[in-house]
Amino acid sequence: MSSVFEVLMLLCFAVSWPFNIRASYRARTARFKSVMFEVIIEIGYVFGMLNKVVNDSVNYVFAFYILDFALVAIDLCLYIRNRRLDAMREQEGSREGA
Repeated sequence: MSSVFEVLMLLCFAVSWPFNIRASYRARTARFKSVMFEVIIEIGYVFGMLNKVVNDSVNYVFAFYILDFALVAIDLCLYIRNRRLDAMREQEGSREGA
């Protein structure tokens, strides 16, 4: 029964990440985004997966950890893209001001 609750927790996270990914994609800026927060979330998912491996309890729940990890990784990739876009805008702004 505890696996059901664990899956429900992971599903709640999995449902919320696409909204964050969409916002990151549409914003086209990394301003106001905490990359440290997302890295810590990723580390948490890694620890959750390691717990499953170490305790020899790898089951279907493991797939939900992978799903959530992948969703956060997508948002981290968008953060990198948005940082580049921010830098390009800054360069263009400094050229116009010169």
